[in-house]
Amino acid sequence: MAEALIKLAEMPTKPSLVHIAGSDVLSRYEFATMLATEFGLDKNLIVPTHKAILGAAKRPSRAGLNVDFAKSLGLPIYSAVDGIQQFFRDAYEGN
Repeated sequence: MAEALIKLAEMPTKPSLVHIAGSDVLSRYEFATMLATEFGLDKNLIVPTHKAILGAAKRPSRAGLNVDFAKSLGLPIYSAVDGIQQFFRDAYEGN
C-alpha cells in the first residue's frame, strides 16, 4: 500500500477516489489457511463456519474492492499470498 500511496502522491493530477487493496477476494477461512500455510502451522485446525458473527454491522462472507482503476493508473496491486510472504520475510528474516 505504501508503494501505491507514494505513486499517487507523485502524480501531477490526483484522482478523487482510488481503491487500493489486494487483488484477491477471499473468505476469512481462505485467508486463515493461507496464513497457516506460510507460517508452517496445521491448517487442518482451522474450522470453517457459516455462522454469522455477532456485531454492530453485518459482514460479508467474502469481501473485496474493485482495484481495476488503481491498476489502470499503474499502481502496484499484490495478491494476499504476496502480502503474507512479505510480512513473513519482514517479521522473521529481517528484510
